[in-house]
Amino acid sequence: ACMAVLSLLVVAVLFMGLTGSPIYRSWPFVMLLLYFMAQVGARLIFEIEHFNQAHLSALVSHFGIYFLLAAGIFGYGDKKRLTISLPLEEETSIGIDTEGKVEHLPFSLKLQSFHLEEYPCELVFPEGCSLTVVDSLENAVPDSIGGYKELSHMGAMQAFYVHATYRGEKYEGWVTPGSFLFPSSELQISDSLSIYARPAMAKSYLSRIALRDEDKEHDVSLRVNHPYHIGAWHIYQKSYDQEMGRWSRVSVVECVRDAWYPLAFIAMWMFLLSGVFMIFERKRR
Repeated sequence: ACMAVLSLLVVAVLFMGLTGSPIYRSWPFVMLLLYFMAQVGARLIFEIEHFNQAHLSALVSHFGIYFLLAAGIFGYGDKKRLTISLPLEEETSIGIDTEGKVEHLPFSLKLQSFHLEEYPCELVFPEGCSLTVVDSLENAVPDSIGGYKELSHMGAMQAFYVHATYRGEKYEGWVTPGSFLFPSSELQISDSLSIYARPAMAKSYLSRIALRDEDKEHDVSLRVNHPYHIGAWHIYQKSYDQEMGRWSRVSVVECVRDAWYPLAFIAMWMFLLSGVFMIFERKRR
């Protein structure tokens, strides 16, 4: 019975994935899921009543399945996902959920600094053109003579002084992608062709945040895919002010509360443990 219902659930999930239909909200899917849990629960009761050490792996894995299903079903409705925009040096404890509603967090966040590392800009030039980068600046601003100089200034950008040869003609000049403060610069080589730099893509970005709860203040360094955990909350680095780029003064974080996550974590370890038990059961047989 378990295998039959599980097969139907797999078909339903595949149908939902291929069609985009939210079948998990339909009553047939919910009834199938509840029936599957009832079957697994009945099997657990039977295995406990007729405990056999030789089948310990089955008992542990069935407990893991039951815990994982419980965490998924009850955790889905209990999960909170809040987005928070953090301007520099402004403290806030208010987030916006997926439906646009305002919710208060049990802690406050204040952005202390934001640092973004970029990949080198990609230079784009016509086919058949040979290009040599003579000089490159990481933080460039326009100077007084029509060129660029190195200066760590708000809105500074990458700049490249290039030599190009196209159809026997030689060209040279500065190429920049521009920023929110300074315009881009291209090297024109014909009426319709030019050499230009694409805007730099973000390589990594880091937010240094002061988190204050009822107990104390925490210094948090938040990176992409490196969340910070506090209680039942996970805080993720989500985005920033992309128009300002590496000079962004706003960091966007996402706070996710999943109180059922520890139960799912335990279930996954139980699956691994059942695999270990299965190895020893095979050896005994």
